[in-house]
Amino acid sequence: MLDKDLEVCRTHLKSAVLGFRLGMEGQANEDFVAFLDAFARVCQQYPPHRIVQLNAVLEKIFQAQSRKDYLYLADLLEYGELVPAPLDPVVRMGDYH
Repeated sequence: MLDKDLEVCRTHLKSAVLGFRLGMEGQANEDFVAFLDAFARVCQQYPPHRIVQLNAVLEKIFQAQSRKDYLYLADLLEYGELVPAPLDPVVRMGDYH
């Protein structure tokens, strides 16, 4: 189930980033909400130290969204390392279980 949720996260994350960059805030926000739904399930598998790291990034993301700073929001989503890469060795070793 974790692999499926990670893939859903990646898909909606990419779509949200593209939408925010192209000025398509409505569609981007829909993808962002879908990402957050899947991300909440993924986070249940993260160890506590990873949750602490993510909180700082998530705070910046929500601040950017509240300011409607969509380009910065897109940068944070793309480069904020919320979702591990598909071949991230940490995921393969089970650090997120």
